[in-house]
Amino acid sequence: MNRPLKGTLKALVPGIVLDEDILNVKLKPYQSKVLEFKIMQNLSQERDGNNYPMVTAWSSEGEATHKHAEILHVNQVARLTPVLDGNLEEWKDQRPVSPFVLVEPHPAEKRYQPFGDWPTVLERQTVTAYTAWDEDGFYFAAQLPVMPVEGDSIELNFNGFPENKKTSAAAGYSLEETLLFAPEPETDIVISSKEDRVEWVVKRNVYECRVPWSQIPQIQAQILKGKPIRFNYRVSADGKVWELACGRSVSQLKNRGREPLRWSNELLFGVEK
Repeated sequence: MNRPLKGTLKALVPGIVLDEDILNVKLKPYQSKVLEFKIMQNLSQERDGNNYPMVTAWSSEGEATHKHAEILHVNQVARLTPVLDGNLEEWKDQRPVSPFVLVEPHPAEKRYQPFGDWPTVLERQTVTAYTAWDEDGFYFAAQLPVMPVEGDSIELNFNGFPENKKTSAAAGYSLEETLLFAPEPETDIVISSKEDRVEWVVKRNVYECRVPWSQIPQIQAQILKGKPIRFNYRVSADGKVWELACGRSVSQLKNRGREPLRWSNELLFGVEK
């Protein structure tokens, strides 16, 4: 805004106790600021499913009150070496990272196919996914709510560069690494890529993979430094699309090629040492 601003920001997250749930804020004209709420770990409860509904409210004297509601998640890449066997038993103690809304079709698609069976914005069925790393690479596992069919795919998006060094994604993805896989369902497979192999195992509706560090060296460098990475995934199955970054206020809508609805992978993931 082009004038000073003074007010309070209040946050409420059920099950989470904050050191201070009301922050006093003063902003100069055109100033922006990142505000942090400290979590009292000993008093807070971890929620099953890794879903934390949050409500925030901004109040300023003489101004309208603004409210925002969103489901938060703990994004962390676990330190784990799973066996690629299509069995998620090894992942059961890890926090899932699951999308909570379906990617909706572009408005143009709805206009040209008005009687299409378009997904609703909210749906209980979702993809349950996990992330991990070790000395050999990055691991990803996902259980789909539907049985995959031929032509379905999973896309993994990585970004290991800090915000001030990013550029827009272009041909070659110099700063964003994108790995797309369309394995055949009902098979145990291995897909080779470049010099080292990206291994995928598919059993019914469960996907597991290992991405060697040779494929994503920038991500390895960030992890070894103990710094967070940016990660996103997109699952297309049975005519529906789930994307982890979809519906998040931190995400940015962008276009790429013929796919009009894309989300920048702005989701930060911490890394377990």
